[in-house]
Amino acid sequence: MNLASYYGALGASLPLLGASHWCLLGTISTEDRCLGVANELKSASHLDKATMLRIRDIREGERHTTLREKHARLFRRQIPNGIISPESSIALSLKEMKKLYVDATTGFSECVALDISTMPKAYFFPILKWILEDNRFKDVVVLYTKALQYTDDMLAADVGAWMPIQPFSESDDSDVNLLVVAAGFMPFGLPELVKEEYGRIEVKYLFPVPPGPPTYQRSWGFMQSINDSRTINRDQIVQVSAHDAYATFKALERVCTNLNPVLAPYGSKPVSLGMALYAISSKCSAYYTQPSYYHPDYSSGIGESVLYPVKLEGMYLY
Repeated sequence: MNLASYYGALGASLPLLGASHWCLLGTISTEDRCLGVANELKSASHLDKATMLRIRDIREGERHTTLREKHARLFRRQIPNGIISPESSIALSLKEMKKLYVDATTGFSECVALDISTMPKAYFFPILKWILEDNRFKDVVVLYTKALQYTDDMLAADVGAWMPIQPFSESDDSDVNLLVVAAGFMPFGLPELVKEEYGRIEVKYLFPVPPGPPTYQRSWGFMQSINDSRTINRDQIVQVSAHDAYATFKALERVCTNLNPVLAPYGSKPVSLGMALYAISSKCSAYYTQPSYYHPDYSSGIGESVLYPVKLEGMYLY
């Protein structure tokens, strides 16, 4: 069995990997699901150590603070020996983020679980890269907890410039000949970029399947907004599972063969995970238009937690 292609429910999957105790790196956020993984690992006696990052958006209100403090209290109550890092901005420099990573993983054992459920791409892309390159860690799994519901309101606002996700940027992107966009909930300025900055190069779209409301309507709305600026043909759409990181990775291998791509991870966290793993493996660029504001009630409820193995017995699976 190809272990990289495996993913499944956390509770059933973790015992199959051999290691019994894991060090968790996660995020305290405004969303209920930020504690899903930590609580499940604790309840199953698989938790050795837990460090939670506390990440502040550029623009916030009182409700953001209230919800984060509520979840911080719950975390301390349920995991008394857990650590919550000092608050940091979503707009950290790479040097600052590397220091945060080093501090957060101090004292970790060789088995690491990275919870990306509510961790921004600006954080989990570089942190995943550093964890995989870190010789201290023999076994690495990525965990993701699904939300039960998303707000009907605008999910995010005040979008920033089209910028590389650190450190996934070549010094010279002038020979880029493919843009790969993962369709998500909101295009965040992509329609103009696809028409203007990338108007002369090929564009492929990773579209999540199987469709289902309400994500189905939002994903098609994402595609329609781009189509209004630059027509999308059927052969530009590559269907991928919204929950299968490995399938996304393999799709990128096929689509990007002998090309120099830029990845635009606007899709689900598992699809973004597949893109991050491909960027790490191929050393290609990944770009994003980072919002300054996220809705404090972005999602609600705690759904199933899913496990993705990425490094086992010191062997990188991708």
